[in-house]
Amino acid sequence: MSLKQEKRNSSLNLLKIIAIFMIVIFHCVYKGIEFAKLPEYNKFLYYVFFHFGEIGVNIFMIISGYFLINKNQIEKKKIFKLIFEIYLYSFLAIAILFLFNKYNFDIKDIFPINFSYYWYITDYLIIYIFSPYINKLANNITQNEYKKLLILFIVLFSLFPTFLGIFDGNIEGFEYYNRIIWLLFLYLLGGYFRLYSSKMSILNYSFKKLFLILILSIGFLVSFIVFSYLSNFYTINLKVLPVYFWQPNSLLLLVLSTIIFIIFLKLNMKSNSLINIISKSVFDIYLLHEYPKLVHIFWYIIFPISKHINSKKLYIYVIFYSFVICILGIVISIIKNYMFKLINHKKRRNIWKKT
Repeated sequence: MSLKQEKRNSSLNLLKIIAIFMIVIFHCVYKGIEFAKLPEYNKFLYYVFFHFGEIGVNIFMIISGYFLINKNQIEKKKIFKLIFEIYLYSFLAIAILFLFNKYNFDIKDIFPINFSYYWYITDYLIIYIFSPYINKLANNITQNEYKKLLILFIVLFSLFPTFLGIFDGNIEGFEYYNRIIWLLFLYLLGGYFRLYSSKMSILNYSFKKLFLILILSIGFLVSFIVFSYLSNFYTINLKVLPVYFWQPNSLLLLVLSTIIFIIFLKLNMKSNSLINIISKSVFDIYLLHEYPKLVHIFWYIIFPISKHINSKKLYIYVIFYSFVICILGIVISIIKNYMFKLINHKKRRNIWKKT
C-alpha cells in the first residue's frame, strides 16, 4: 500500500467516525424527543439534526463501495464475524431489557438480521454477499456505460422522487424504490470514484470550490427549513414540511453526502493510528444503540434527552449524550476485541502444546 493510500485511508476512517456521530445525533432527536412537546425555539434545532442520520448512512455506503469495488470474492470470515457481533449486541440489549424488567419474548428476537432489527447491517450484508457479481459488472463496462448507469439511478431514484414527492410529502414513497436499491446505487457511486478517480474533473476541484458547494448546499437546506417553517408550506396540494429533504435519496442529501466524501477523499492526512483504531468501532457504536426494543430505555432512562426539551441549551445535551454513546461503543469494542485476541491466543497456544 502506498503512502498516499494510507493517508486517504485515515481520512476516510475519520469520515466514518464523523458519520456514525451524525447517525447517533439523529437517533437522539428522532427517537428521544417528542416533537409535539418541543417549544418553538428548539424546533429549528430538531429540523437541522433530523438530516444528519441519512447523510451519515449515505457516506458509509459510498465508502464501502470505494474500498470493495475491486474485490473478486467475499471474505466468509468477515460475514461470520459481523453476524456474530449482531447476535452479541442483541443479547447485550436483551440483558439490559431484563435488567430493567422490560423484556418480552418475540420470535423475531432470534432472527434479528432477517427481521432488520439493524436495517442498515441487513442491507449491507446482502450487498456485500452479492458484491463480487456487482463488482464484475462495474469492472467490465466502460466508463461511459458506468456513468450512464449512475445517471439513470439518480434520475429514477433521486431526481424524480425529490421533485414529485412534494405531492405526498414522501421522497421515498415511490413503488419502484426501496432502501437496498438506494444503497446499491451508493455502493456503485463509491466504486466509480475508486475506478475512475484520475478521470473525474470534480476531484481536481480546489478545496475552496468544494467547500463553497458544501456551504451553498447547507445554506439552501437551512433556508428551506426556515422558509417552510415560517410560511407553513404544508397545504392541501403540496405536502412540504421543514424536514422534506431528510430522506437519503433526496437530491440535496445526495449532493451533501457526495461533496463531504470528496472533501475527505482529497485530504492529505497522515496515517493516524488512533483514528484507525476508533474507526474500527463504528459498527459497534451502531449495534449498541440501535436495537429497536431498547429505544425507550436508551433515550428516556439511560440518556433522558426528553428531560431537556425546554432548555435553550438542548443542542449541548444532544451532542453530549451522542458523544457519550460513541465513547461507550468504542470502549466496549476495544474490550471485546481484546478478549477475542486473548481467546485466540490461548487457542493457538493450546494447539502448539498438543503438537
